Amino acid sequence: MERARLTGIFDRAAPLYDTLEPRFFRKIARRLVARLSLVPDSDVLDIATGPGVVLSEMPNAGEPQGHLVGVDLSAGMVREARARLSTLGVAAHVLVMAAERLAFLDESFDVVTMSRAYLLLPQRHAILQEIRRVLRPGGSVGIAEFGRLDQRWSWKNDLYARLLPSMPAQARPVFDAATLKAELLAAGFHGIQVESEDLDVSYASLEEWWESAMSHGERGALELLDSDARQAFFEQARPDLCVEHDGRLHWRAEVVYGTAARPRRAAGTS
Repeated sequence: MERARLTGIFDRAAPLYDTLEPRFFRKIARRLVARLSLVPDSDVLDIATGPGVVLSEMPNAGEPQGHLVGVDLSAGMVREARARLSTLGVAAHVLVMAAERLAFLDESFDVVTMSRAYLLLPQRHAILQEIRRVLRPGGSVGIAEFGRLDQRWSWKNDLYARLLPSMPAQARPVFDAATLKAELLAAGFHGIQVESEDLDVSYASLEEWWESAMSHGERGALELLDSDARQAFFEQARPDLCVEHDGRLHWRAEVVYGTAARPRRAAGTS
């Protein structure tokens, strides 16, 4: 997706992001932070921080007293993160910045995180190289990203193709634990640990799903639907394919979590 359009989508979604139930982004952030080796005085950088969900979880995982820094391409998300973190009493610096061109000195951080943005950003290898550059020797990276998605919801993509024929079709790249492990290894990280967990997200109705989807990245497609197309979307949708025994719509996706470390210097090297 074109960077300017992607940034605009998240600018508009920022006030709602992670405010509507089900708040599964917070659950993912909490599980990512739990996998990190945080110690007091850790300096932490969160890339594509959005409204600061990962940073808001940091004090619950060892109470680091070092610097907390978040960066995001979306100025709207940066403003939202500053406001929310301030309200929570979390001392953090949040800046507008591109992940592949981090404006930090070498070896500035003990921990770097990225949650649910790895596949959205281009040049993944370059981003991992930047992460490795700004990490101190022995420092850790933690990444969370969706892997296998719930194929019961594939009707959405069929509807988008019919109702938004001018929208370029974008095939989602295959992503799984093996892919993340290979990419971390290629970027020079050691001690790689990658595992997957299933995430169950449920909605009371298609209307609730729509409201939730407008608060994050899927907004990019939904806001292109005019009133007639929206009506057609609801008429042709197949939420029945996603209903389980409790009568709710379930979206069951895989989340891939990866942690790794920048190698420590060999004795006698600088």
